Amino acid sequence: PELPACQVSVEAAPPAHVGLGTGTQLALSVAAGLCAVTNRDCGPPELLARSVGRGKRSAVGSYGFVHGGL
Repeated sequence: PELPACQVSVEAAPPAHVGLGTGTQLALSVAAGLCAVTNRDCGPPELLARSVGRGKRSAVGSYGFVHGGL
């Protein structure tokens, strides 16, 4: 309830479910952006991934988010 309303528009994205972690990278990018806008600490990438329900089967997207995408 204390968070401001936000709207995010994704204008272009790679195809979904191709196994390159792009969905996870997008989810983590949006979450990190919202943390920045609201001046909140995102914590380590592992916590950020858990907070948006990503990285349960593979760490490819999380690794790409932290170190650069494929």
